[in-house]
Amino acid sequence: MLFWLSSERNDFVLIIFEAQMSLRKDSDIVNLRELAEIMGVSDNTLRELIRADGNFPVLGRGSHGVPYEFSVSAVST
Repeated sequence: MLFWLSSERNDFVLIIFEAQMSLRKDSDIVNLRELAEIMGVSDNTLRELIRADGNFPVLGRGSHGVPYEFSVSAVST
C-alpha cells in the first residue's frame, strides 16, 4: 500500500518499513504517530496520505481524544 510514494523511494521505504516491523513483536496495531515513524514521514504527511487515498487501510479513525488505529501488516501490502 505504499504506491503513493515516488518509485525511487518506494523500495527503500518498504525495506526500512519491513526491518522496523521485524523489530516490533508486541502488536500489529499502531497509532498514527507510530505508523508515521515507521514510514519515515511526519504525522501531517501521513494524515494527508490518508485523506488522498480513500482505500488507505485504517482500522479506526481518530478524533478528539481517540487515536487512529492501523494494522501494520495491512498498510505494508
